[in-house]
Formats: sequence, structure tokens, C-alpha cells
Amino acid sequence: MPIDGLHDRLAPLPRERAQALPALHLLHDLAGYLPPDGLEQIGRWLHIPNSDLYAVATSYTEFRSHPAEPDVVGVCRGLSCRLAGSDALLAGLRTAGRRVKERECLFACAVAPVIDDSAAVQPLRGHASVAPPAPSSPAPAPPDPSPTPARTPTPEIARPRLNLHAGSMAHALGAAAVLDTLRHALPDLDIVETGGDGAAWAGPVLALPHQGPSRPAALPVTAATAVDAARALLSHSTEDAGLAAFFDAQPRRLLARAGQIDPTSFDEARAAGAYVGLKNALSIIPEAIVDLVEASGLRGRGGAYFPVHLKWRSAIDAVARNGTPILVINAEEGEPGVFKDRGLMEADPHRLVEGIAIAARAIGADTAYLYINGQAALSAERMDIALGQAEQSGITGPSANLDIHIRRGAGGYVCGEETVILESIEGRRAVPRLRPPFPTESGLWGRPTVINNVETLCNLPDLLRFGVDWFRQLGTDDAPGTKLISLSGTLPRPGLIEVPMGATVADILGIGGLPTAASTLTGVVAGGPSGGLLPPHRFDVAIGPGLIDEAGAVLGSGGFVAFDGTLPLAEIVQVEADYNARESCGKCTPCREGGERLADALRRLRAGDASVRVAARHDIDELIPLLRDASLCGLGQMAPAPVTSALAHFESALIAQQKAPIPETSA
Repeated sequence: MPIDGLHDRLAPLPRERAQALPALHLLHDLAGYLPPDGLEQIGRWLHIPNSDLYAVATSYTEFRSHPAEPDVVGVCRGLSCRLAGSDALLAGLRTAGRRVKERECLFACAVAPVIDDSAAVQPLRGHASVAPPAPSSPAPAPPDPSPTPARTPTPEIARPRLNLHAGSMAHALGAAAVLDTLRHALPDLDIVETGGDGAAWAGPVLALPHQGPSRPAALPVTAATAVDAARALLSHSTEDAGLAAFFDAQPRRLLARAGQIDPTSFDEARAAGAYVGLKNALSIIPEAIVDLVEASGLRGRGGAYFPVHLKWRSAIDAVARNGTPILVINAEEGEPGVFKDRGLMEADPHRLVEGIAIAARAIGADTAYLYINGQAALSAERMDIALGQAEQSGITGPSANLDIHIRRGAGGYVCGEETVILESIEGRRAVPRLRPPFPTESGLWGRPTVINNVETLCNLPDLLRFGVDWFRQLGTDDAPGTKLISLSGTLPRPGLIEVPMGATVADILGIGGLPTAASTLTGVVAGGPSGGLLPPHRFDVAIGPGLIDEAGAVLGSGGFVAFDGTLPLAEIVQVEADYNARESCGKCTPCREGGERLADALRRLRAGDASVRVAARHDIDELIPLLRDASLCGLGQMAPAPVTSALAHFESALIAQQKAPIPETSA
């Protein structure tokens, strides 16, 4: 039986396989899951066999095959939330009679623990507790003014303005209630909702607008304190010392406009410098842009740190054989503990649009695909608005010979792997491709395809605006510029920060409010679940491309999770190993089988007697090179890193923390 309303939603889609993922999203949004009748309807429309479409749909973890259970609380079980007490939260919710479901990372790591409460007005909630949040009571609206005699209109006088810095994590802490309160209580003020400023630890932040070179004063607020904070800011009588220290410790280049502009305003972005770099790029030949990027030393910021100009030139060289290049922007960011690209897209979407346009001109692309994580709803919304504004202004679209399409992913850590993105855009299963050929030679539909990360492209506008010498003032000779760091865990000030390449882990922790001299940390997980663990005596290592510690820690995409003794170290390593095993796409045997066996061996190493531990360690030593050398993609190749680094730096602690046999951590 046809799904009511689905035909009308499918009608605008071209009847081609590449529309499989958008069509699945339409069905899932309409029905709340993927009913078989709906899949058949999509298959008929797109000319895809039912079995094939089913294989595509089931390769994405976010698509449900059955209706969602009502009134279920999803509890994030990512490492940052585990460190913040999600174990106790899970138990407390069950004791309170709530139906709960363990969830993978919800990407609000800096406001952990996080829940997704389907029955709540504000489903995603940070700093969550068993008790529901108290309903906010906005200040009453002022009475209607008395009628006044008609008068000659006068020019409108600008109202005093305050910015509410409210990205997705601030919304998880009640930003909507703050905004409602301010607009009811202070109708004569212009309260502008901006993107987040990186200070996620502070919750919603209220600030004066940026004027001149000095940083504007800002205060953390709640619905209860917002009105008093607004009055204090307008009287210039106060500033939060923690926020001042947090911002002043950073060279904010990529985050310069974060919190300062309305992300939905094209005019504000232009007034703050957007599209000046693109204007400069359009005034020179494409090859000169590539030369400039080469001189800058810009490397990719997605994890591999490959020189950007080499990837671009590889695609340009393949044009004669395989046609016009395509640009793909990797905004999947499905790695637990990482939220940098969301921060950029939510706060300054026109920076990314400008970067896309510059890169497309450099390589000669006429088509670009922005592949955004399916859970990053606010990012997708802001980017959709910005792309529409750019097309209306002639920056993109037919007049600029550049069509930019948004594609939404649907879960799975492996979806961030670049060839998986290509398969997904083409409407196929979310599994990696064999290489060679590499995407720059033969990518989407056989055309040369450049895949760049969001943060990578966001460096281009300022590089084209201010030049190579300016860009190289920060960072190192080998890796110039800055790096965004997603900082979470047991720190006073977690959030999104920007540091020069070459900064140390201690520098990063200091911005997070925990100077090394006062550190109570046991270590740091650097580089996400496929990264490694660093002990305190290695906090002096500098961040940069490749390994930052010989035992396996990498900078990766910039996720750092600090941990103390709150959670036993052995459980931290197990959380990472179990996650990597679960997230295998299953295409290659070394990753599919090796990941599960490595997690099981680690469990035996923790829980067994001496003879069991010896056998477990032998298995671990055999599995590590198998995964590292024989896996098809980076997920399997990097999966052993948490285990190898833990054994190198913390082996005695792993063995000492024995307990009863431990079940696999699940979500």
C-alpha cells in the first residue's frame, strides 16, 4: 500500500539512483521509519530493485526499520558522557521508571552527559539529570501602549543590540528559553541569535556586538539570569573572567566571526569580510590559486593532513582522461568527541560557502556536494540558508557555473571515510571502495573528485584575503596555520577552541581551564576512538600531522577527551575498542572479525586470571598488525591505536583494574 504523501515528496526528485539517500530521508521523516511499502515505492520511482535498495538502507545506522518506541529516553554512551556520569544517569532513569535506550555519541560532548528525550519539548538536553528540567516561565509581555495621535513618520533609530551565542550545544542547555525570556522582557532590545562561540561549557552566552579591535564583553546566562545580564552588559558594568580567559588564550581566525554575526544574514557576513577572498580569487587564474595554496603550506584538516595543493593538482591532471572535476565537502563528522565542523557551519556558514567557491574555481569544478552528518540538523539548516543567499547573489548557481548540493548522511562512523561518501552520494551501500584508483583520478561517476574537509576549505577565504605571509605567521614550517580542537572530558572549560599548529597538549588543556601544574588528569584520548591515549608526562608533545606520540596518539580531526580517575582506565580503553568493533561496515574480514576479537581479547586481559591474561595478550599482539596492515580503510587500520597506546603507557593500570567479566559496551 502506498505511503500517504510520499509520492508528492518524491515527485521533485530526478528518477535516478543518486537520489536514493535523499529519498530514504524523505520516507524516514514522513513515516518515522522505513516501512517496506515505502521502500518499494522509492524503488519503483528510482528504478532500483527492492533487494538493492534494502541493502542501501540497512547500511545506515540512523534509519529505523520499525516505528520508534514512544516516550523513550536515549542516553548518550560516548566516552565524554561516560566520564560525566551517564552510567549513573542511565541507572537513575531506569529506577525512575523511564524507558531508556543507549545511544552512540550525540555530538554535544562539551555539555555531557547528554540525553535525547523524545517526550520533551527540548529533546536534546545537556548536563542532563534524572529529573526533567523545570519549565521556563518567560517574563510577561509588556502591556499594550496607549493609543497615540498620528504623527509624521521619522527615520527608524537602531535599537540596542545583544547577541545570544547559541549553537546546538547551547540549545541543549536551554538557549530557546533564554531567547524567549529576553524578547518578552526587553522588547526594545534587538536580541540576535548567533552561532556558538566555542565556549560550550558556559551554556548560552550573551554578549555585546563586536565593535572595534577589542573583544566584546560576554556573560553566561540562563533563562533566570538573562534579563539582569543584559542590563549589566548594556551598562558596561561586568564581564565574566572565565570567558575572557577562554577567548583571550586563542588566536581566533576560523572562529573570528563565530558569535559575532547573525549566521542567517548575508549582509552581516559581507560586512564582516565574507567573500573578499573569493573576489581576489576571481581576479587571478585558477593555477595561481593552486600556487598560492602550495606556498601557504595548507594541509587538510580532516585527519590525514595531506597537502591541499597536491590533491587539487592530481584532480586537475586527470581532467583530460576523465572529465571535469567534482568537489565533495566532507562534513560527515561522525567521530565521537568531535564537533568542530558543526561549530563552523552553525556560526559562520558563509565562510564555508566562500571556501567551496574558491576551491571549485581552483580545480575547475562546476558541481559540488556538501555531505553533512544526518544528526547535524542545525548545520544543515544554516548551510541551506547560506547557499540559497549565495545563489541569489550570483556567487554560486547558474550565473557562477557552480551548483552546490547538500546531501545528508544517515549515521555510521565509517561514513566519514572519503570513498564511503562517494558510494553514498551515488546511491549505493555505505562501504569503502578499493583503491587505486584514487578519487582524484576516478571518483564520483568516474570523474576526478576532490574531497576536502569543512575546516580545510574554511581556511581559504582568509588565505586569499590576507595572503601567504599572514597565513604562515601561525603554526609551524611543516604545518602552518591554526587547528580547531573539540575539547571535552573532565575539564572546567570544554568546548571548541582554536590553537596554532605546533601548540602542545598542555596548551590545549590550559585553555580548557586546567593548567598542567594543577592537573588532576590521568590522561587524554587524542584523535578520537581511533587515536591514542597520552599520559600526563607526554602533555608536552606538540600537535601536528602524523603521530604525535610513537605509541599511537594522533591529532586526527582534533578531538581531545581529558580523563581523570572518574572512570577506570581499563573501561576507557574498552569503550573505544568496543566502539571501533561495532562501527565496522563489515566489508573486509580483518576489520569485521579483527575488531570484535580485539575487543574480546581486551576484555579477557582485564577480567581473567594469569593464564587467561597471557593468552589474551598473545591474541592482542597478533590482531594489532592484522588490523593495521590488512584492513581496507582507515577505520580498521587505526582501530588498534587506543589499545597499543594504553599498553605502552598504562599496561600496569590495565592489569591492576581487574573485576568480574565485563559485557561489551553497547549503544
